[in-house]
Amino acid sequence: MTDLKKLIAQAQGKSANEFWLATGRRPTDVIVELAQRLEKLAAENAELKTTIESIIDLDNQPWYDTEAMGCGLEDRGITDLYDAMRHGWDEAFERIYSEVIPEVMPETTATDAALAEVEARGVERFAKEYLRETAKEHSADGNERMALRFITFANMAEGFAAHLRNPPYRAKELREGRV
Repeated sequence: MTDLKKLIAQAQGKSANEFWLATGRRPTDVIVELAQRLEKLAAENAELKTTIESIIDLDNQPWYDTEAMGCGLEDRGITDLYDAMRHGWDEAFERIYSEVIPEVMPETTATDAALAEVEARGVERFAKEYLRETAKEHSADGNERMALRFITFANMAEGFAAHLRNPPYRAKELREGRV
């Protein structure tokens, strides 16, 4: 993914020709790329909104079988009316969260990529503004061993930022709830 922040910084105060010379890209191409990303994000958000509205619409509730609702309560030793209601409530929400919602939720690859870019920028900023600056301070103090350590950490952080930008990795991580 192109680092848009760098492109924007390079574009400020420059003519289209100066921007092209500095980046190797035409400003119109960058604008088209940004517009396409925004369209994908807007489409995903619209689909998510429709999905959420469908989930909370009372007309979409599953059929309620009053004859079968009590089945299995005795097997679980549930005889109290309030315990039975609580059991029914817990079972219903377990099904909603484990089956219904995951089944209807759309893929959000553009959103995943946008979030991954934000996270990667944060990691890169940490590498640049803290780790590399600390390495310079140690180097200035003559402590090359510590400077090398911080440079190594900065390189590792930048590698991790590149890893964060990998959309298949991020999508899997988000689906598994490891965010």
